Amino acid sequence: MKEIQMLSTDPGPGICAWAEEDNNMLLHAQIQGPNDSPYVDGLFQLTITVPDKYPFEPPAVRFVTPIYHPNIDSDGRICLDTLKMQPHGSWSPSINLNTLLLTIRVLMGSPNPDDGLVPDITEEYKRDRELWKRKASEHTKLHATTNKFVDVKNISTKEVLVSSQSLSKNSNSKVDNDNSDDDNVSDDSSDYSESEEESTSNIGGNLGVTVTKRVNDNTNDDTSTKKIKK
Repeated sequence: MKEIQMLSTDPGPGICAWAEEDNNMLLHAQIQGPNDSPYVDGLFQLTITVPDKYPFEPPAVRFVTPIYHPNIDSDGRICLDTLKMQPHGSWSPSINLNTLLLTIRVLMGSPNPDDGLVPDITEEYKRDRELWKRKASEHTKLHATTNKFVDVKNISTKEVLVSSQSLSKNSNSKVDNDNSDDDNVSDDSSDYSESEEESTSNIGGNLGVTVTKRVNDNTNDDTSTKKIKK
C-alpha cells in the first residue's frame, strides 16, 4: 500500500507508522506529544486496523499507551468525528492514514469537551484547566516515556473491526432515537503477550524522534529505524 510506504519514509510532523511484517492491514503508529500541550514530553503508541473496504470505511484506531484525555478512554478508544462514517461522522475516502494520524495529534493538543468520552476528565477539563494539565502531564511522565513501551504483537484484526462496527451501529441508533452525543469509537479488546519483538524510541533534541524497531529471531537480526519529524 502506497500510504504505508509514505508513512514509513516521509510521515507528517510528529507521527510515524509501519505495517506488521506479515499483515499490511495492521499498522503500529507513534505520535509525539504536541507542543504547548501536557503531552509534549511523551511518545504514544497506537494500533491502526485497516478494513477491507478502506478507504470507503475508516480504520479502527486505538491508543496502546495510556493517555489522560477527555476524548480518549482507558481502553484507548478515541471519540473523533473523522473515525466515524457519515452522516454521523466526517470520514471520507479522500482522508488518508497520514492525515488521520495528524488529526488525532491535533485532538491531543486541542481536546473537544463538547464530545467528551470520559465524563470525569471532560468535566475537569471544563472546570479546572490547570488541574487537568497537571494531571495529564503527570500521567504522560508515568506512561508515555520510552521505557514504558509495551509489545503490540498478536492484535486481532477481526476483533477490532467487529467491535468497531458494533459500536457504530449502537451509536447511530442512539443518535436517531435520543439526539444525544455520538460516542462511537474505535475499539480493540485483544490481549498483549510477550514476544521477541521490541520497539524502542529515543527523543533526540532538534533532530526529532528516532524510532527503532528491532526484530530478533534465531537466525536474523533485522533492524529498521524511522524518524518522526517535528
